[in-house]
Amino acid sequence: MKKHSVTITAFLFTLAIMFTFQQPLSAAVNDDDTSFLLRGGMGGGRILWAYVNHGSSSGDLGTGNGVTMNLSGMFSYRKLGFEGSLLAGTISDLEWSDEDNANPPQKHTWKSSGSGHYTILDLKIGARLFTEPGDMGYTYFYGGFRIWSTERNEETLTYDGTELNYQNDYEADGRGWLVGFRDFSTIGANNGFAIVIQSGFYFGKAPLKTVTRNGVDQTLAVNNSILIGGELAGGVALQDRGISIIGGGRGEIMLTTFHDEAAPTNEESVFGFGNIVFFVEAGIMF
Repeated sequence: MKKHSVTITAFLFTLAIMFTFQQPLSAAVNDDDTSFLLRGGMGGGRILWAYVNHGSSSGDLGTGNGVTMNLSGMFSYRKLGFEGSLLAGTISDLEWSDEDNANPPQKHTWKSSGSGHYTILDLKIGARLFTEPGDMGYTYFYGGFRIWSTERNEETLTYDGTELNYQNDYEADGRGWLVGFRDFSTIGANNGFAIVIQSGFYFGKAPLKTVTRNGVDQTLAVNNSILIGGELAGGVALQDRGISIIGGGRGEIMLTTFHDEAAPTNEESVFGFGNIVFFVEAGIMF
């Protein structure tokens, strides 16, 4: 999946760069039937990740620090927009708490040291609306296909301050769909300096397809899944150059509930990951 993600995104960027060199430098944004939009950014904040297969307890997703990198390219023809985007993130040490089924329930704290990463590829098609010549603003309503994968190497596991002789290597992947919108609003003169506000929201389902623990595939039957995310950012744009820089908050979560052979009979397991990050992103439109 990683190879295909990089290949598709690189292809979109290559097309955009080729298109750039064919255009006059003075061309205004959104002034004809075709346009390209390239975006790239980095973020940092809290990463959520968990594989919970203890059916007799209830717990939180593990949280820790991490960084993200995002790249995307959109080609538009009139009101039709095609976009490919790639998000990659790191996973560090995690901490979470859970409650057992004692009476009354007892709360326990877990700490897991290790490292990992995840990648998410979204391919979308939709309507790019509310554009004007010389104005970088637009609203994009879309639907699309998502492919994701993640790996994590757990080096140590601590339970209520006691280190356990317990290590795991996890690999998981999934796929599904999403629908949503992204709005890029400008406040200022066309072909000049502008204040910009970017907002977005999306939801869908991208359930876990396979999960491997220490090289052994887990047998699973998916019960349900949810994918939800959004963003809000602000910044500035030089509309005569088609350049923008924004900063803000972005987050998403994907969860799958299922039965697997690592959990007691008739009890659910949960796999999920996501992020809540502050990000800075640069864009160019032509």
